[in-house]
Amino acid sequence: ADMSSPSCAETLKARKDAPDGTYWLDWDGGFGNPAAPFYCDMKSGGWTRVELHDFDGPTTTWNNVLLAKCGALGQGARPGFVQGASYNVMSRTFAVPPHAAARATFDLTGVDWSTPRSVSLFADGGDAKHQVWSYTGDPAAADKSLCYGAIKDVRKLGAVAEFKHSAPSLTLQIRGPKADPGETIWWALIDNFSVWTR
Repeated sequence: ADMSSPSCAETLKARKDAPDGTYWLDWDGGFGNPAAPFYCDMKSGGWTRVELHDFDGPTTTWNNVLLAKCGALGQGARPGFVQGASYNVMSRTFAVPPHAAARATFDLTGVDWSTPRSVSLFADGGDAKHQVWSYTGDPAAADKSLCYGAIKDVRKLGAVAEFKHSAPSLTLQIRGPKADPGETIWWALIDNFSVWTR
């Protein structure tokens, strides 16, 4: 018998002690899309991981992204240049199963943040009302020499943005600071980006 569930949240309802891990899920009850394995975050309430992007390959499906190495931290995605904008941006649209909330988790490295610089996440729009997360790095708390020997690098591990969302697609946009005039260094690196629904 097919014991797959439509979501991690439904699995958790049926099994209160279900651990984190991979489960077979059937989003539409067998109508068109067969059951497939998905990772479930049960400890946080039954979140289904829709996609994970580690940016380790030669290409990426994100828009306006340049892949970059960050010393021993490995490869990540840096928001690309947008002509005429005061920020750099990367974006992608995800197909998501039926849900009432969405979540994004990722790691952020701010390179050479000798002054406070910010990175923001937007969902389904680019204006203030669609901003779901923002972080400003504090140079006083910066680590040293994470990328290319820069002396004011800032790391934000495990960033989490949770927000109400129910549309069948989700467009996420990450905005990072643009280099000052005359500078060529890039300022933000995104890695291990996961999209979740519940």
